[in-house]
Amino acid sequence: MTGSRTIEDVKAAHEELYNRVLADHRALLKNETELNSFISNADRLLEDIRTLSAQVVSLNDYMWLSDAAVRWQTVFSSLLNMPKEVKISPPLRPLEAAQPARLLPEDDIDHWITERAKYLSKVRKATPLLREADNIQRIPSSPDEMEGDWRNANIDFCAAVLEGRISFCRQVGSRSYYRLERQWLQDVLELNAYHIWESKGGVSGPDTGTEDYDEACEQVRQMLVNRSIKAAKSDFEEPMAYIETHFLTDGAIDRHDERVRRLIASKASRVSGHKTDLDLAPNLAVAEMYVKTFYENIIPAVLRDDPERVLMVLKAFQYGNGILINCFEVALAIYFLDPDMIEDLWRGAQGKRFPASWSVSAVAVESWPKAYVVPAQCEGFRFDEWSGHIVFEGVMTEAQKTALIARLREDAHVLAVNDLFERSRLLPREVTFARQETRADFEPPEPDEMVGGGLF
Repeated sequence: MTGSRTIEDVKAAHEELYNRVLADHRALLKNETELNSFISNADRLLEDIRTLSAQVVSLNDYMWLSDAAVRWQTVFSSLLNMPKEVKISPPLRPLEAAQPARLLPEDDIDHWITERAKYLSKVRKATPLLREADNIQRIPSSPDEMEGDWRNANIDFCAAVLEGRISFCRQVGSRSYYRLERQWLQDVLELNAYHIWESKGGVSGPDTGTEDYDEACEQVRQMLVNRSIKAAKSDFEEPMAYIETHFLTDGAIDRHDERVRRLIASKASRVSGHKTDLDLAPNLAVAEMYVKTFYENIIPAVLRDDPERVLMVLKAFQYGNGILINCFEVALAIYFLDPDMIEDLWRGAQGKRFPASWSVSAVAVESWPKAYVVPAQCEGFRFDEWSGHIVFEGVMTEAQKTALIARLREDAHVLAVNDLFERSRLLPREVTFARQETRADFEPPEPDEMVGGGLF
């Protein structure tokens, strides 16, 4: 260790350097002299962390050093594009946990011993079975069975991240994001629904599948507003850099970028493979709407806590009744979106009828101005003369509503646009992540939501 650095010295040096690289890593990468100076200081800090980890006697201090090492490995690999393996030394002596603040009451000790006795009883009874484990491993598995085991293990990994058992921010680096991207949320929900069914004894009834799937959806919704899992904005640096590098150009998706095209195509294939309201729209157009709505809004939704952007992100999840969401996208929402804003949006939808479609909204009108020119920023709006409806594809923003109304003269038309605005932004809790067609309590659409004999 350089000099006689204490744990307090190392923590102070870590705080200074870590905050600097989070704030200035882009500038550092452009200035070779500054970058080399920073790396030199960081290397000295890492050497101190390595040395000190062998000397500390406190379990809490050792855990802090371990966490710091993980953070610096992420900094070098993701922010500075210099992959580096950062290790700490094993402790040279047994670590001491923090002493309890009070004596345990006799009842608590008795309870602890009782529970421990139950655990040891289970271990004793399981020991003969564990001895047979080697024999179980010798039973051959077919290629399909092994592939199923591997697939389920990947789904379980994604579920662990979404539930916080594996921390998205602390334990999953950007080089592993692909594992979450290639797994659909629906796969996680279906496997969790199966586990829920198993936990209830595996008894089936007429509505068992729907009820178990709804319970799995509710578990993810609870994580979406779980305050204990929410990460700091500084933890968003790596996901933000990943999104900006892979999917955005100047804050917008580039339809001609190969990675964006692959992302859209993967979601379009989901649309064509499921019977939903989206079968009536071109698959690629719907998939592009999802990608544009989510990826162009997630960064400002997190950094600025902008309610409008939070709404856009969550509305993207409703397209296709949840079949288009991958686990990387929902992990970003779970770990970084403001829970109070989400609950406010849910409350705003209470008591309102669900629309016939989440991607396209329609309102019946008796007439519409023949010379009406749609504002340039309102490309999702149109008047369907054949059916007598004004229609909006996607989520209408406040600015788009204002632009549409500015060109209207009749109160009835203004009211219709306001109604269309509200419908496009409806965000019920019950259908966040849920498959609409599986729910028995959905009300049929209003007559004015029907267009041309079908649903939007």
